[in-house]
Amino acid sequence: MQNEASEIIERSQNDFRGRLAVNRIDKINVREVALVRDIQLAVDELNDKIKEARELFKETGKIT
Repeated sequence: MQNEASEIIERSQNDFRGRLAVNRIDKINVREVALVRDIQLAVDELNDKIKEARELFKETGKIT
């Protein structure tokens, strides 16, 4: 009886630890996705500015 109780407690602790690990991984993934999204937006903005600068250079022949 005591062995069964110990096994049940151990299984529930392992399940709890497993859920904690998954939650931590999920939170990390959410942060990583947000960071990647922010970086991609910044890169897109820089690419737009580069494109505008190229167009301006084509029109004026000058870099301002």
